[in-house]
Amino acid sequence: MIAEVVPLRRLPRKLSTLDYKIPAGLLIKPGSLVTIPFRGKAGFGIVIGTKAKTNVPTKMLQNITKAIFSQPLLAPQHLLLAHAVAKHYDTPLGAVIAASCPPLQPRKLRDIKIPPFPAQKRKINGERYLWYHKPEEKQQWIIANLSANTPGQTLIVVPEKWHIREWQTILSSFVAEKDIALIT
Repeated sequence: MIAEVVPLRRLPRKLSTLDYKIPAGLLIKPGSLVTIPFRGKAGFGIVIGTKAKTNVPTKMLQNITKAIFSQPLLAPQHLLLAHAVAKHYDTPLGAVIAASCPPLQPRKLRDIKIPPFPAQKRKINGERYLWYHKPEEKQQWIIANLSANTPGQTLIVVPEKWHIREWQTILSSFVAEKDIALIT
């Protein structure tokens, strides 16, 4: 089995992940902190995935030295966020993941204990966020998700004062004027 590992060093974006062989008996998951041979020295890396094949000849691949913890250091949500941040800011993935990890000094790692991540259950009526690019997207979302029959309150935060009148116009088309409270 082959692991895709992000060395926790600044690398060019094209080389953000490197392939390493997983030795028999070593149990790793995405998000695991591992020790890898890197440029003649031992270094840290985060496993972001596993795969069966690679484009690199198998005899050229090096083995992962060891898994530091039995549980992953980063949850799958953290890895997705790191990918999004690296892509958005055009930054190497290793630099983003290294910034999201605690200081990784071998003498301090002995004292770190990582509990398993709790199972995440999605709340049906939880918080919802809307990011839009066009005013039509915003209006469609409002009409689809807000109505006079919606229980509870809805907080709408607008970035600029001049947006308030626009929101007031959109909301007044299907919400009674007395039910709209503006705080400036």
